[in-house]
Amino acid sequence: MVTTQYIGFLPLAHVLELLAETSCLMYGIKIGYSSSLTLTSKSSKVKAGCKGDANVLQPTLMCSVPLIIERIYKSVVDTMNRQGWFVEELFHYLVSYKTKWQDRGFDTPLLNKTLFRKIRYFLGGRVRLLLSGGAPLAEDTHSLCRSCLSTPLIQGYGLTETTACATTVSQRDRITGRVGAPLMNVAIKLVNWEEGNYRVKDKPYPRGEVS
Repeated sequence: MVTTQYIGFLPLAHVLELLAETSCLMYGIKIGYSSSLTLTSKSSKVKAGCKGDANVLQPTLMCSVPLIIERIYKSVVDTMNRQGWFVEELFHYLVSYKTKWQDRGFDTPLLNKTLFRKIRYFLGGRVRLLLSGGAPLAEDTHSLCRSCLSTPLIQGYGLTETTACATTVSQRDRITGRVGAPLMNVAIKLVNWEEGNYRVKDKPYPRGEVS
């Protein structure tokens, strides 16, 4: 049986982190604390040959921001590039192959147990759910990290005033570049933003300020 463990490295001033840790305390989930500088074995403050915090704790749950997710993916790509041109080309081919099938609603169990099994160890190897918030997550980063880490990468939207989470993408939703539908008991209204010349009647898509 896999024990549920959460790794926290965002400041508690970040309302997503506050919500996540509060939820962990409510459900009795263990919390391990880290820093963005010591999170992985490739982080800048981790001595060569030593393990990062995620490799020691082996968390199953994690909240992050796009900047850290982009760093994780860059570390994965740089590691593969140092293996030589053949491994580099093979890696990008297999990532594209897996991404194509994921976008169609399928998975690649054989690749998950071989190449991508090793890549999962960048975050300890047991992460079952990764949440992203605080800023828009680039579509290519979202798609590539989801494929490489073989774990659902859920993007959400919310404000401190709305207690962190107003919308979230379904775990089964394969489309990137959006933050999903409003949660239960949440109503979102788009109003005109005159200063930015954004209006709800703009074509081809309505634009404005979330209210």
